Amino acid sequence: MTELQQTEQSTLDFEHYYMNHVQLLANIIDPNMLYAEWARATGKTEGVIVPRLIRVANDMPGELSFLVHKTYVALMTNVWPNIQASFSRPVMVNGKQRAMLEYGIDYVVGEAKLPSHFRRPRYPIAYAKHSVIFRNGAHLQLVSSDQ
Repeated sequence: MTELQQTEQSTLDFEHYYMNHVQLLANIIDPNMLYAEWARATGKTEGVIVPRLIRVANDMPGELSFLVHKTYVALMTNVWPNIQASFSRPVMVNGKQRAMLEYGIDYVVGEAKLPSHFRRPRYPIAYAKHSVIFRNGAHLQLVSSDQ
């Protein structure tokens, strides 16, 4: 393949992805601390939280992060299912369609015994039931602020 053909092929590999104005601003600015008081159905989970979760997991392999919500019930019934659905969004990888992150291959939830291809997190998993572990060892602890 010539260099021109490789360049043309690489430009064809872009994926179209829709974001509304506030999602676009949040992802372009990408501050360390983001406070977003947005209305319902503005795409907070899919457009902002999921890309940030993936970026943090990739940038800090093995580290511990927290996903905090007012109540654990709301976290597990409203937020986490939407995050998992976004992880399952189909993407093209090397010309084949697959989920963006596949359960058991790229991440696991609530499992004390990690798959053999997973890197161990930096800190021990204290509450496996409330943990999301990515294959690079990034550990996302699901936490609520209620008692």
